[in-house]
Amino acid sequence: MEAATLGRSRPGFYVQSLREAAKARSRTFWIVAGMTTLAAVLRFATLGVQSYHHDEIVTATRILGGGFGNAMDAVGFSESAPPLYYALAWVWTQLTGTGEFGLRSLSAVAGVATVPVAYLIGLELRGRRAGLMAAALVAVNPMLLWYSQEGRSSGASPPGSPSPPTTSRFSRSSSRRCSCCAAAVGTASPGSG
Repeated sequence: MEAATLGRSRPGFYVQSLREAAKARSRTFWIVAGMTTLAAVLRFATLGVQSYHHDEIVTATRILGGGFGNAMDAVGFSESAPPLYYALAWVWTQLTGTGEFGLRSLSAVAGVATVPVAYLIGLELRGRRAGLMAAALVAVNPMLLWYSQEGRSSGASPPGSPSPPTTSRFSRSSSRRCSCCAAAVGTASPGSG
């Protein structure tokens, strides 16, 4: 028993475990992981370089400048988008600050997360090849890069982005509950306003 435990404490054991874990993953997994990493590099590399533009200043000062209640009140009279993004952004900026990098990083994280979601949508609708093509397009699409570097609700969720996967998956279900969930997620999404 003692010898088995001592063998696990060697650094070589952990390296071998990592190699085995990497071999256990499929080639597709590593391709999507690579595209997701590329998307992260492209989105985060210049995130804080440019100063705010007018709409981002409004978000950073009027919406996120005070407490949570003040932010939600301000969304009601000054924004046309649903409040979900602003609630998430308020929480996010409590951790990261309201500087250019801090505010925009929420959109960048959402943009990076869109890559594997695009793969799953393509996989669901047309197969593995379509999923890989969709993930590649989302990873390097200049318009999605632009939106992923913007501190506004459109940056966290390009218009309609949650609706296709939820609608695709749940439209095949006969359950009324699933259809209602799909409609609620699509309606409440930050980019659906």
